[in-house]
Amino acid sequence: MYKLIKTEQDHEQALERIDELAFAEQLTSEQADELELLVHLAEEYEERECPIGLPSPVEAIKFRMEQLGLNQADMTRYIGSKSNVSEVLSGKRSLSLSMMRKLHAGLGIPAEVLLQDPDAQFPTSYGELEWEKFPLKELAKRNIIPAFINSKNQAEEAIRWLIQEAGSPKTLTACHRKGTWNGSDGDAYATLAWELIVRSKARQVHLPVKFDPENFTVDHLRRITHLSIYDDGPLKAKEYLAKRGIVLVTERPFKKTYLDGVALLLDDGTPVVGMTLRFDRLDYFWFTLLRELAHVIKHLGVGDTTCILDYETSIENLEARETEANEIAAESFIPSSIWESSEAKKTSNKKAVQFLARNLDIHEAIVAGRLRKERKNYHIHSQLLGNGKVNEMFF
Repeated sequence: MYKLIKTEQDHEQALERIDELAFAEQLTSEQADELELLVHLAEEYEERECPIGLPSPVEAIKFRMEQLGLNQADMTRYIGSKSNVSEVLSGKRSLSLSMMRKLHAGLGIPAEVLLQDPDAQFPTSYGELEWEKFPLKELAKRNIIPAFINSKNQAEEAIRWLIQEAGSPKTLTACHRKGTWNGSDGDAYATLAWELIVRSKARQVHLPVKFDPENFTVDHLRRITHLSIYDDGPLKAKEYLAKRGIVLVTERPFKKTYLDGVALLLDDGTPVVGMTLRFDRLDYFWFTLLRELAHVIKHLGVGDTTCILDYETSIENLEARETEANEIAAESFIPSSIWESSEAKKTSNKKAVQFLARNLDIHEAIVAGRLRKERKNYHIHSQLLGNGKVNEMFF
């Protein structure tokens, strides 16, 4: 009675018996059954304990080249330049996912061989994303992409890694929009990369409480305005928001992007405010912060997870949302009933600006900034704006 082969000694004994039976001049029916059973048990053991490994991708490529009579010049359509082909075939360069897909489609090399995993399949596609259009050099310079990924030659791998770190959000259609939603043209791929970084950083923050939308209202925005009077007010605001389940992330903008901020939700419902701080002024910081918080209160919810680039919403609706958020922010700082009758609005006098700021318990930069915008005169009260006071706190 034979049983499963579990050890190497069992295996050797089975092979010896197989040899005896295989070279016998004549076998009885019982011996033939015995031989068949032993061969089956030996093969089962070998498959379990000594599986045949996959050929390397380079071995597979060379085998197909030989089968099809291809030379290195023929391989440029799959691997790229002649130098790329030479480096791949010599083992000096690893295959990118883009190369693998072309080799799989063009030469029929199995995905499991190219990916070196018996159960592997190529990652699913993200629409029509062109991986090379992302700001790969800048991402590498900022140490966003890990060192083990060559962002120059592995664009797809680099961005897929970033997408995964960002929680694989649903905003990957961002690159199909050619401008930022405030009307200025911008680099959509750089915009998406920036948002992915904000999401990634936000996911690493551990907040003391869970956000409760019922307990974060416009009244909280008015409380936040009073933090502006402190020298470290921006940092106090970040701490205030964290205690209410909101993450504030700052990340420098990429070239050819015109973003000020973003309001978005993580998968678990955590609101995130991302800010570029592309202008290092207190009035700019405070207004941008409150505007994005107004988006959190009014415009973010289930199925509507971002107010930076909402691609299923019309431009008209986006502009309406932005107008509403701007109005809420402005009203939180300076109620219109006070602003319209104030000496600051009537005269734009410096002392009147400072007097109104003291009475409202807000920083004078906020009053000065509003006055400059309304009068479209960006030369007045520059000394009141808190230039150079913000970025040093966050960067």
